[in-house]
Order: sequence, then C-alpha cells, then structure tokens
Amino acid sequence: MHTFRWVIGIVLLIFGVLGSIGSIMAVIKPKNEQDKANSKSAIIGGLVIAAIGWFIIPSSSSTAVESTSSPSQQAAGPNSETKDIKDKSTQNEKNDAEKTAYSIGMNPEQFKVSFNQQAQAFGASFRINSLEIDEGPVQNSFKYMLNDHLGLVGSINKKDGSIRDVMLLGQGDGTLKSGLDILGGMGALIAATNPSLPPEERGQILKDLGITKGADLSNVDKSTVRNGLKYTLSSSKDIGIMFGVSNANDSGK
Repeated sequence: MHTFRWVIGIVLLIFGVLGSIGSIMAVIKPKNEQDKANSKSAIIGGLVIAAIGWFIIPSSSSTAVESTSSPSQQAAGPNSETKDIKDKSTQNEKNDAEKTAYSIGMNPEQFKVSFNQQAQAFGASFRINSLEIDEGPVQNSFKYMLNDHLGLVGSINKKDGSIRDVMLLGQGDGTLKSGLDILGGMGALIAATNPSLPPEERGQILKDLGITKGADLSNVDKSTVRNGLKYTLSSSKDIGIMFGVSNANDSGK
C-alpha cells in the first residue's frame, strides 16, 4: 500500500512541477495575451497537481510508526492476553502465600527427624531417608513413599522454608500389616507435629476423626484441632486414606 502511494505521489509531483515550469516560461515569453492567460491557469493547475502528489506521498515518520506498530498489533492476540492474566494470577497467589505464611511450626529437616523418632517409638518399619524439595511458582513441595502403600506429601512456604501442611496417603492391600502401617503413620504424624500431647490425647484425636473399633472407614470426612493444628481425615474406597495436618487458621486458599 505504501509503495503504491509513493509511486502515484511522485508521478503527480513530477508532472505538476514540470507543467508549472513550462507554464511559467510561457508567461515570461507569451505569444499573445490569450497564451499568457492560459499559461497562468496552467501554472495554478500544475501547482495543484504537485501539491496533491506531495500529500499523497506517505511521510517517513508515519511509515515508521505503522511498520513498527504492525508486529506489536499482530503479537497482541488472545494468547498474549491469556498469558498476562495467568501471570497476574500466579503473582497474586504468590503474594497471598507469602503474606500469610501459615505453617505447622517446623521445617522439612525438623519434620524428618521428629517423624522418624516417633515412627521408631510406634514400632513402625518405615523411615524418611531424605526429603527432596520441588520448587514451585507459588510454594515448594515434597513427596516421599514410606513403602508400597503409604506415602507423604507436603507443601512448603517460600517465604521462610517452613512446612505449611503434610498429608499421609494410605491405600491398604487387605493385609493386617498394611492396616497397621497406616495407623502407625497416622500416630507418628500426630506425635511428630504435636509432641507435647500426652498419649491419651493423641488417641483422642483418632477417636474424634472416627477411628474406633469396628468403625467403617470407607467414607470419612472429619477434622479436629489441637494446639493450633488441624488434623483432617478423608477416605473412600477408591482413594483410600488421606490424613493431613495444617495450621488451624489456614483455609487452604
């Protein structure tokens, strides 16, 4: 489009200028009064044509603006807007996580040591060797398999490295050992995160969550609070047991 305007504008400008020059010469040396009058009209016409040509030619500044704006206009499509929204959403979540920084009062290393001590006290065969921290955009996390049917997952605050919450995941295989491992893991998790509680109070937590003799644990969703920590039990036939601990003031958002 710019090339076409350049060509038309230059052609009109050249014809207008040449016509005006010829007409000026005719005015300077006219053959008669009629030629002189016609030449004056021709000068005006030539100047008009030249002016039209001049205005048709696109200026370098407008060309630069249009040429530089086109790529940005092409780039600013739906995908770019979606990315901006996602980036802002992630940043808002990150700011909220750093602002609250709820925790269970220990870092991953402290949790590992305490959990292993309590697991040994319960006579469990599993231990945490090391916790590998996975970096995330909003918060960090860890996961660890204690055995084939029992594992731990947790989230970590980026702000201070404290653990925000820990969940024990268990899927029994129908054997007595798998059931005892799950109960031992729950007991070790309670004692590790709330060591000041006496044994009878730890047992009461399990009772509050519906873990009693002969209870049906195939569909449970309960929680209870001790010393500022909330213990939650969820279960179903499909996913098994999910037993978690978090700060009582943490809504999980």
